[in-house]
Amino acid sequence: MNRVDIAGIKRALWESDKVREKIARDYDFNEEPRDQEHFASMLIGALKQEVKVVERAVENKEVFEAAVRAIGSNSRPWSTFISKEQELRAVLEDYDPFRVCKKDLTNLAKTLKTFFPGLTSSNDAQAVIMWAKKLTQYDSFYNDVILKVAKAFREECKAVTGADLRNEDLLICICGFFANPSSKRLKELGVSLGPIEDLKFNGMKYPLASEFMRNLGWNGFKPDRHIKRLLAYWFDPNTEGNSEKIALFEHLLGRKNKELREFIMFSLLGQQVSPEGMKYSEVDNLIWATGAYLIKKGEEAQYPRFIVNGP
Repeated sequence: MNRVDIAGIKRALWESDKVREKIARDYDFNEEPRDQEHFASMLIGALKQEVKVVERAVENKEVFEAAVRAIGSNSRPWSTFISKEQELRAVLEDYDPFRVCKKDLTNLAKTLKTFFPGLTSSNDAQAVIMWAKKLTQYDSFYNDVILKVAKAFREECKAVTGADLRNEDLLICICGFFANPSSKRLKELGVSLGPIEDLKFNGMKYPLASEFMRNLGWNGFKPDRHIKRLLAYWFDPNTEGNSEKIALFEHLLGRKNKELREFIMFSLLGQQVSPEGMKYSEVDNLIWATGAYLIKKGEEAQYPRFIVNGP
């Protein structure tokens, strides 16, 4: 079947002097890349989405940082956010939610807006504060809430299909639920937690929820505008044979809507066309960089489709 031509993407990013130099500046590379493989490795490392074990202990400080970084990618160039990330880290007390909540939150919201420029500035600043407040209510939001809901989805999938739910597919369920949590569905899954409004991933719809979870080391795709645009141009999302899996996810999540279906469809498509043996998050990182830096909207026909036949 057709797969993403990762070697071609690496080569194209490397061979464009303009793109290569801008990425190196944006991510403050501390050495000169030797070749296209080294360059791609440095870029992936700079995005800080190393895949980790899902079932692990995670402190709230790590959750807070992952959430803030995800919100920082909302509706603005990523380079704009990371250029001030160290300053922001200091403002947010090294991502300590308890210390943040001791501040004057009205003044903090005004300060935070300067780190989140653009149309979503106010909402993003408020979302950061809401995350800090939320995290002070739990010993570990990751272990006490996210993994508890994850366990329920695993059990539901096993009951329905007789098969285990892969971590990469579990990511889709987690994002689909926490971007817009349902108390009815939570009850149906047999999970008892706090008020449903406290469970929402503040400031995040499905793609940002995926970015947040990938920041925590989960392996998968964030189907944002760059990913969807290029995957839709290179492949046909509607003919890749994923209708049964999409229906399964809709059942597991207990809801159907266009936005959710599109998120599931492109998440699955990304998995399906990734080269064997390569982490989905890394494939996503490279496709994203191609859309953000090289192939701008409307320029797709000026470049080859980065597709190869593969196992």
